[in-house]
Amino acid sequence: MKIKYSFAVFLYAYLRQVDLSLDRSRWEPIDNLRGFYRSQISPKTVANYLIDKLGLNVEKLNYLIFIEEESLWEKIKDSLLSNFKKDVILDEDKVYYLCQKLLLLDNFLENGE
Repeated sequence: MKIKYSFAVFLYAYLRQVDLSLDRSRWEPIDNLRGFYRSQISPKTVANYLIDKLGLNVEKLNYLIFIEEESLWEKIKDSLLSNFKKDVILDEDKVYYLCQKLLLLDNFLENGE
């Protein structure tokens, strides 16, 4: 799936920030993390943008099972960093995986689940 370079840079920075925020939140109350994401772009907003922009099948997001678990960062960083061109190509499975994890994070922030 092709995304523009500028969005790939945003996605890279956003996911790095998510990774750092989750790591930092291990030593702080969860309400601090929730408060932070209230003032930032929510994971759901990024996931919905990807879903709309790339025409993803929303039903498929509920049924994806990834056998080999890697960290979110490890799963997508090679795709984001591999091509510094006008457009960046992401593997379809990785895009679905990313959206699934962003929506899971958003659900956790809102409901604690």
